Amino acid sequence: MITKDLEFYFSKNLHFIFKTLVDNNTNFIKHLEEIKSYEQGEWKKQIRKDNFEIVFNEVPEELKSVISFILNKNGYIPLKLKLIIIESTDNSIKAKVKVKLTNNLGTKILSKFVKFKTNITSIKLEENKTKVNAKITINSLLFKEYNDKINELINNNLDGYYINRIVDYIEKL
Repeated sequence: MITKDLEFYFSKNLHFIFKTLVDNNTNFIKHLEEIKSYEQGEWKKQIRKDNFEIVFNEVPEELKSVISFILNKNGYIPLKLKLIIIESTDNSIKAKVKVKLTNNLGTKILSKFVKFKTNITSIKLEENKTKVNAKITINSLLFKEYNDKINELINNNLDGYYINRIVDYIEKL
């Protein structure tokens, strides 16, 4: 199992952040060039299901064989995202995000071995800032060398590069 705890801050209101990154996220999605297509679902009882395709520009050599196994005909990785709002108040939002591989036999087989889940444990107001806590969990039955490379990819890209891009995007609005 691979886990990563994230904590970051915004100077903007938490409901503005949620609306910009989740509810009305068309402009934000365009900001992430790794997302090649995105189809937002409808909210039904605090749950929304979205479909999107991504491409990784830099993949460690050890993971290229696994990644090539799940690419669709366009050369992208097809994913389904399920967003569940657990709690939403004036001062706090809690949500679960589940990401699942979709589309072809390769992704169906691999999804039996790798499960990805993110818990946004809290988005809350704290000393005039919005604090976001999230936990990413990847349950993987892949060999240790693959898990180590996935963990390295997360540590090198997600925590710095992607989180900084999200924070910069929000702060410039």
